[in-house]
Amino acid sequence: MARLKTAKEILVQFILNKLRSHPARVTETGAHKPVVLGIQGPQGIGKTWLSREVKEELNTVHHIKTIALSLDDLYLPRRGQEKVEEQEEPRNRLLQGRGLPGTHDLDLAVQVFKSLSRINETKEILLPVYDKSALDGLGDRTGFATSSVPPDEELQLVIFEGWMLGFAPRDPLELRRTYDHAREAPSDTFITKFSIDELLKINLNLSAYLRVIWPRIDVLINLVPQDINFIWRWRIQQENEMKAKNGGIGMSEEEVKKFIFSLQMIPTAKE
Repeated sequence: MARLKTAKEILVQFILNKLRSHPARVTETGAHKPVVLGIQGPQGIGKTWLSREVKEELNTVHHIKTIALSLDDLYLPRRGQEKVEEQEEPRNRLLQGRGLPGTHDLDLAVQVFKSLSRINETKEILLPVYDKSALDGLGDRTGFATSSVPPDEELQLVIFEGWMLGFAPRDPLELRRTYDHAREAPSDTFITKFSIDELLKINLNLSAYLRVIWPRIDVLINLVPQDINFIWRWRIQQENEMKAKNGGIGMSEEEVKKFIFSLQMIPTAKE
């Protein structure tokens, strides 16, 4: 009986095939632009681990210069997040803390992707570093890290991972109808725990991601769990592993559940 391939093996082979067939793009000076591969999947499914493992194999085994970037790296610093929270009047519970559309630094994201498109000219880029365990689990940007390309090499691939990559806002009228229908249900649903105005704000925020970030992705892969209930267990396990490494700093199990719950409120559909 043939051995089943792992997700890593499948993804590496997919990337190798895609790089062979993907049309080359160049800057005005003739330098090649790297291909941006997006990996989308729910919390805890292993996007970060898979990105890291695939990047390592591509670099060391296949000699394809690759770097990895996470949507989480593009979160606003804590002070910026606090400003978002303070500006919302009345208070939007979905914007209290990181996670949903409106909590990322889109100006920085545009700068990062513009710099990545020219990295084979400049040979160097500063990438933001975000520490989720900072400030007792609230998270904060801790600085920038330099990523370099040797003079005789070219960056060929950027692996960009995030839980909502490719998500698109819904028509506001459709969202209102969905909300009203949910309110008429005999029992509470996730969506009715928040006001329609809170949901509409997140929906509106998402349109900016669709406009300025998603077009930077050349190829998008979706990771789908066999059972949606795995997400809770995986994300709690992920948090506990991080806390075991940093001395116990991070979210409690209840805070993790609250965080995941808030992400389920995103009123969107993937295109």
